[in-house]
Amino acid sequence: MARSLEVARRRVDAFMDALPIERPWSFDDFIGWMEAERGRPIRLEPVDAAVISGAPCGLWIGREHDDVVMYAAGASVYLRRHIIYHELAHILRGDSGLNVDLTALQKLAPDVRPETVRSLLGRAAYDDEVEQEAELLATRLFLADSGAVSARSGAGAKQSVRVSRLNNVVWSRS
Repeated sequence: MARSLEVARRRVDAFMDALPIERPWSFDDFIGWMEAERGRPIRLEPVDAAVISGAPCGLWIGREHDDVVMYAAGASVYLRRHIIYHELAHILRGDSGLNVDLTALQKLAPDVRPETVRSLLGRAAYDDEVEQEAELLATRLFLADSGAVSARSGAGAKQSVRVSRLNNVVWSRS
């Protein structure tokens, strides 16, 4: 496990180094950048937590003309952003598939016609390499955003130092 985690960290480091967007970024700027890169809108859709109980924490629905990222409506702003970054990590990595039952999709998103779905990824656990690497990438994306949020929100030096320390702990090369 430690070896595969180190390989995943190296891949995520390389991915982050290659991202052509200036850091730190705001959440909205990152979403805008992704929309421009993909040439289509990304819709962020809150879903009632009761509806997704026992379902994935987040869900990405890739359709022909847009992407829909769903998250629990009651999540804190930071958890919500992390969930969204996780789903965006799947998009950035080029992950695809249909790992969520299309009939379950009708419960989560009744306005989405199943025939329009090209990719459908959700997460409830991190038990495979794709999910683990997407989670590592989401953490790195989130930390880049958190630095911008701390600096602009007037949270002060203490919070910025905490974010920096967290980044160093998560990505230390011990």
